[in-house]
Amino acid sequence: MPPISAVSTMLDSLATGYLKSVYTPGKHESFQVKIGDKTGEGGVLSGVLSEKDHAQFQSIIKGLNVKDASYSEMSEVYRKLGAAGLISENDILSSFMGSSEHDAGGSQVNAGAKYDQWQYHKDGLASYADPMFSETRERALNTFKLMAAIANASPVTGQTVARESVSAQDREQAVQVDLSEEARRRARKEDYGIDDREPDEAKFMNDLIEQMQEMAQAAKTAQNTQAADAATAASAPAPVPPSP
Repeated sequence: MPPISAVSTMLDSLATGYLKSVYTPGKHESFQVKIGDKTGEGGVLSGVLSEKDHAQFQSIIKGLNVKDASYSEMSEVYRKLGAAGLISENDILSSFMGSSEHDAGGSQVNAGAKYDQWQYHKDGLASYADPMFSETRERALNTFKLMAAIANASPVTGQTVARESVSAQDREQAVQVDLSEEARRRARKEDYGIDDREPDEAKFMNDLIEQMQEMAQAAKTAQNTQAADAATAASAPAPVPPSP
């Protein structure tokens, strides 16, 4: 195998393995919003809402059961969260509302049908570990985090989702992680204010891997071009010697 092919294969394998670890639904199912002095950048997705915004968030999602919800119900909650400034449509995929089915005339036929939106989003997020979804991957993760925040805050689904999300052997570890994250949040709040957020490690790694893949692809293209030129030169007829 040519060296550049080996490098490209290695990078693809590295990217896929890393993305699978980041876009595993179980890693984000416990995401929830907490009350802080003021709402963090990104609203619900920041994980911190002011007391007023948190109360409004609770009011909007209190009756939503994400394990038995329709497209219309999800759309209404999405609209209210956007109107309240708690989310940005630029951060969320339209799939947040669920699967959209239409008849031959273009009219939606499943707007009122209820199904397990929670499972729908778990299955959807896992598919984004495929490197081909680089353009929408970050928004897919935000979409799932919003779903998790709603699920864990909603009185009608929170306990059920939390119980299903965290296995018995992971409960102690999950608590330790939550405490560690809370300690870091409080330290940032005291020293810098709530808007001083930690770097997004997932985004940094995604960007780095994509750059490496682009470099490998460029090198592969150059190698293919050189090989094609060499083949063309080899197949060209030999020059005819001049007449004596």
